[in-house]
This record gives sequence, structure tokens and C-alpha cells, in this order.
Amino acid sequence: MCRGGCNRLHDRVAVKCATGQVSLTTAPRRASVRCFPDCHARILAPVLRSRWWLTCAALWLVGCGGPFPQSTFAPRSDFARATDVLFRDIFWWAAAVFVVVEARLLVALIRFRHREGRAAPKPTHGHTVLEIAWTLAPAVILVFVAVPTVRTIFSTAADEAPPGGLKVEVIGHQWWWEYKYPDLGITTANEMHVPVGKPVQVAITSADVIHSFWAPVLG
Repeated sequence: MCRGGCNRLHDRVAVKCATGQVSLTTAPRRASVRCFPDCHARILAPVLRSRWWLTCAALWLVGCGGPFPQSTFAPRSDFARATDVLFRDIFWWAAAVFVVVEARLLVALIRFRHREGRAAPKPTHGHTVLEIAWTLAPAVILVFVAVPTVRTIFSTAADEAPPGGLKVEVIGHQWWWEYKYPDLGITTANEMHVPVGKPVQVAITSADVIHSFWAPVLG
């Protein structure tokens, strides 16, 4: 009898375990055999893998919940909307390029895969048209990305707030934020309040070390 950790039913008189050949004295059918502990790992491995994937899927679904008041995908300003449109356009262009490239790759893998009796393909050297094509294609893609990017940069790089706009001075401290409204004579801490539908200009400075100020919904 094999010593181990789990029971299995076999329909043979002789059972081969990790230590070699073992003969059973019981009936040739429905014989109970004890296997080595590694059978636990073989049996539980698929279960553990499925649990791992289920855990990842559950965490992913939880991350898709809401609400997300500080999400870049919910813009609340002209600047944030402009960058959001630029991001989405570039994302879909990149997705289209990815689909085309991967489709051609799959076609090449299937069409030119190795087959018995097929001669090795001849390598291509000095194909001028092909070299020009794979040089111009990335350049054209970069132009499609660069033009709207530069346009968005210049359209959002306003030096002065429009007439009637609200000016807010943001000062970074260790470890809090100071907000000054010079036109209103008001100073607050850690919370910035701005009116809806009115231009706002934010000037950011620091009182000590380097700080990073970012309101995702404002861009």
C-alpha cells in the first residue's frame, strides 16, 4: 500500500505510485489506494487557479463601482474637457493601429507557419517600397497625434483669466493647502470653492518644499 494523503479508487490490481509498483491483495475492482501527498497539489491546483482568477475579477468589478468625484473621466472644466477629448481620440487611434498590426501578425503566423514538406521561405533583402512604407506609416501616425496635441496645448495655455474671472492663489505648505481669493479677501485651508459657470485662474506657489497640486476633475 502506498503511504500518502488521499484515497483514490482504481480498477487495476497493480497500482504504480511514486515509490514504484505495488500489488494489492483486495479485489481487482473498486480497490482503495492511498497516494502520495503530491496528489493534493495536482487536485487543488485548478481550484486554486480558478479562485485566483475569481478574486482578480471581483477586485476589478469593485474598482468599476462608484461614485468617483475625483475622476479624470468626469471633467468639470474647459481645460479638463479638452484634455479628455484629446485622450479619448488618441486612445481610439492607438486601438485601431493595434488591431491592424495584430491582425496582420496573426495572418502571418497562420499563413506562413511551418508545415511538413514545405521549403524554408526565402528572405527578402533591399525591398525599397516596403522600407519606405514602414518608415512613412509611423510618421503619419505621429502627425495625427501631434497636430491635435499641439492645438490643445496652445488652446489651454491662457496667461490671464478672462474678464470677470475668479483668481485663486494656491500655496502649498507642509502639510496643508492654503487658498487665497484676492478679489474677495478670503483665505481658506484644504478646500477650494469655485463658482459654477465662471472662469477661474489658479496660481500655484509653495511656501517651503516642492508640492504637487492637481484637481482631476479640473484637469
